[in-house]
Amino acid sequence: MTPRARLFLCDRVSGVCTVQEHTRRVTLKAGTTVPVVLHLPAER
Repeated sequence: MTPRARLFLCDRVSGVCTVQEHTRRVTLKAGTTVPVVLHLPAER
């Protein structure tokens, strides 16, 4: 499975927003929970 997320990231100081798309390949197994982690840029 490959989930896709469209994120709207806004910088409160400069007032500028950007859109980022992230995808992650995930291998699923019945009966288990799989966390999906996105590493985003640090807040300014």
